[in-house]
Amino acid sequence: AACALAAGGSGVPSALAQPLASLDGVRDEVIAEVHRAPERRVDNTITRLYESARLLHMHSTVTEEARRRFARERMAQWSLCVGLLAGGQAGALAGALHGLGFSSMAALAALSVAAAGVSAVHARRTLRQTERALSSQHGLDTCFAHTHQRAVADGDQFATALWQRAAPSVRAAVTTIGLGNLPRVSSAELARVKKVWDTDVLALRRLSAPGVAGLSMRDTAGSAGALDVQRGRSASAGTTTGGPR
Repeated sequence: AACALAAGGSGVPSALAQPLASLDGVRDEVIAEVHRAPERRVDNTITRLYESARLLHMHSTVTEEARRRFARERMAQWSLCVGLLAGGQAGALAGALHGLGFSSMAALAALSVAAAGVSAVHARRTLRQTERALSSQHGLDTCFAHTHQRAVADGDQFATALWQRAAPSVRAAVTTIGLGNLPRVSSAELARVKKVWDTDVLALRRLSAPGVAGLSMRDTAGSAGALDVQRGRSASAGTTTGGPR
């Protein structure tokens, strides 16, 4: 047994000296990882904020595009109905001013009412078909391809993956609420959401990185705004970490 002892009087068998040294190194690595855990949690939180803002912006943009397309079709259909009715009544009035007989004026007015009624029935049927088409997965994919033309053309895999995550919630919104009942999303609201990942996330990453100098007051204000947005978006995206580092 004495022959198996390592030199130096440590009392540790030489066969265990190297494994014990490796174990000490692993222990040090574990301790270092534990100390870095708060930093990683902050980084993951900022990444989730980035993805949540991107998801919210994509959800709102595609939903607004579908709502706008439906609104245009609805305006066109009901404008035709109103035009037929108003045109017929105006024609009857003009006939009266030019001495047209009462029976002819009544017939013209009744014809315009009938035409407007038929047009209204057709408009309702067309709008139902349009809403079903726009609310389908194919219709929403078309809206996404229109609103994100550059990302689609560039083959942006991150945008495509985000759309795959956002598509179910977008379809649920348009089918449950209805395209005709969706509120309008303004460009100013979309710009505020876009500012979260354009400015606030960058400021938060600077704040979370120790030893980074040159942080401006604008960055500090932006980070506070990002935290407010994060608190109000607790039901947003999942926990994947696909955002930029």
